[in-house]
Amino acid sequence: GLPLTAQEVGEALADRYAETRDGAPPRALCDAIAAAHGAPAEAIDLELLVRVVLHIHAAGGDGAILVFLPGWSEIAEAVKALGASAASRELELFPLHSRMPTHEQHAIFAPPPVGRRKVVVATIIAETSITVEDVVYVVDCGRARLTSVNELSLVSALRTCFYAKANGFQRRGRAGRCRPG
Repeated sequence: GLPLTAQEVGEALADRYAETRDGAPPRALCDAIAAAHGAPAEAIDLELLVRVVLHIHAAGGDGAILVFLPGWSEIAEAVKALGASAASRELELFPLHSRMPTHEQHAIFAPPPVGRRKVVVATIIAETSITVEDVVYVVDCGRARLTSVNELSLVSALRTCFYAKANGFQRRGRAGRCRPG
């Protein structure tokens, strides 16, 4: 992606924080987002991702959070970190990957128990293949795992890379499909 400064991040998020006490996003959040945006594609700051999810949970209204990560290992790490957080008793965590059994995938469509927020941590499968009706927030690491071919050996492999802008718009559009978000 294009490098972003903390100031640019703050300006981009300003309208979402206009009615808060400070009228601006926290400086530490802007610094962390700017640093993560400048990292190589393989480097995903799961600590930042968890902090963003917990911030949304603490500051946001009701509704599910959909988190996009490139693969199963990142999903497992994020679910583990969220499950170990102080807010874990208030979160209903659902990993979602195409290789999961169908009955486990269907669990994401059920509403969470009263007093708990649904958090779906998914791969690209949630970009176009499904619609989780109660998603109001989307957290996206900006990366996907895609098949690439080594031109010298002609061997294909999965590689984590930044995705196209259109993919970002598609992921952003997963929030508010069936209710405002």
